[in-house]
Amino acid sequence: MSRIRLVADTNLFIQCRALADLPWERDFASFDEVTVIVTRPVQKEIDGQKKRRESRVGKRARDAASFLRDRILADEPFVIRDKRPHVSLEVRLEIKATSAWPPELDLDDPDDHIVACGLILSKGAPDLDTRLLTHDGGPMGSAKSVGLGLWPIPDDWLRPPEPSSDGRRIQQLERRLRLFEKQGPMVQLDCEDCSGSAAIDIHYERPEYSPLSQGEVAELTASLAHNVPPTALVDNSAERRAKFGLEIGKTFKPVTERDIQHYIEVRHPKWLKKCATYLGNLHTLLAERTPPATLRIVARNIGSQPATSALIEFQISGDLLIIPSASLLKDSHTDTDIGLPWPPPVPKGKWVDSFRIVGVDSWTKAVTLKTIGDLSSISFPEKRDSNSWYYRGGMPDSFQKEFALSCEQWRHASGPKSFDVSLSVSGEVGEGLFAGTLHAENLPTPQKITVPIRCPPAAGSTYSEAVRLIRDIVRNVQE
Repeated sequence: MSRIRLVADTNLFIQCRALADLPWERDFASFDEVTVIVTRPVQKEIDGQKKRRESRVGKRARDAASFLRDRILADEPFVIRDKRPHVSLEVRLEIKATSAWPPELDLDDPDDHIVACGLILSKGAPDLDTRLLTHDGGPMGSAKSVGLGLWPIPDDWLRPPEPSSDGRRIQQLERRLRLFEKQGPMVQLDCEDCSGSAAIDIHYERPEYSPLSQGEVAELTASLAHNVPPTALVDNSAERRAKFGLEIGKTFKPVTERDIQHYIEVRHPKWLKKCATYLGNLHTLLAERTPPATLRIVARNIGSQPATSALIEFQISGDLLIIPSASLLKDSHTDTDIGLPWPPPVPKGKWVDSFRIVGVDSWTKAVTLKTIGDLSSISFPEKRDSNSWYYRGGMPDSFQKEFALSCEQWRHASGPKSFDVSLSVSGEVGEGLFAGTLHAENLPTPQKITVPIRCPPAAGSTYSEAVRLIRDIVRNVQE
């Protein structure tokens, strides 16, 4: 059975973690039994350090002194670990170095005195592996000079360093701040992308549409003229009904050749010219109606009190601009808004009344109900809800670099509050940093979230969109 005896230095009890928490199995895996021996110089040094009332060293020394006193009264080894390696502690106060032996050691020096006691143990049982257990360089040098074995204490045995007086003051203030925060609002800000997924950044490829060339506009307009000729638009339904019967009290008035000729030579070509102009500006219309990049800031008050006089500010840097998404919804544009001008109404015959009482129409139009006016033009003061959010200075109606909302009393535990923000690129790069900051009168530190934004350009096909619009016109006319 392999055994090792460790003559402990004082720093084992003052600077190291608790004996039971040390990694004995890792560091002494090759031994079956480990015995930690405490000698008289260590016990005396610990007794001296316990008088330091105000320091952490003094408290540890008092704990160690109490522990060693119990071991002395018990008069038996103390088991630190009861499985392999088995670790125990013995207090051996009878071991003393009464003379300067060997002469290299100074017994008035506590470190040399501990080394001398270790050397006495080693000489008394040369068959046992006896070593000095220390973390300090001084006793290591003394032990090496007299041939006593060493077992350096690993750095990970040590406790965290004691904070300075300034550090302790900071810790106290941090504890007080945490306690204060628990008694008030606690704000949490998160970011989501347009799909509702949590996001730490936003990447959105914005399509860029190039204008159609004059040749492409001419080609597309010719295709439209070929697929939607004037004759395809003539409506003969009234003429067909006139051939098969009469409508009581009505007389059929057929379309004139002059009207048809005017439609073919003037109105239809004018419509084609409007379509050509529309196609020439199609790239601009597509850019205006492309959905912007969006993000959502989700704010939560998870504290125990409402946030009073709350203010949330949104800002963007770089060549980006922002606007509340709700502002765009008031004048939203989607792909369905894009469409070529509809062909002009075709000339056609119609049925007219055969009998008419003169003056009846004008009489009925003259009879109106007098009203008190349009109430929608009357404005009333807005009654504000103290728990709701309102735009500072009104909701922005254009893209800008920043905007803010305020709430008189943002209630806690009321669920998340979402703020949807749309983005626009004002330059060529399309990059910036979005920041959301929430302040409150009773919030010690404003809560802030930053989100990097990248909106690189991506090529869009104006020609493909134009072909789609022409196909829509042709399909609708055929139906």
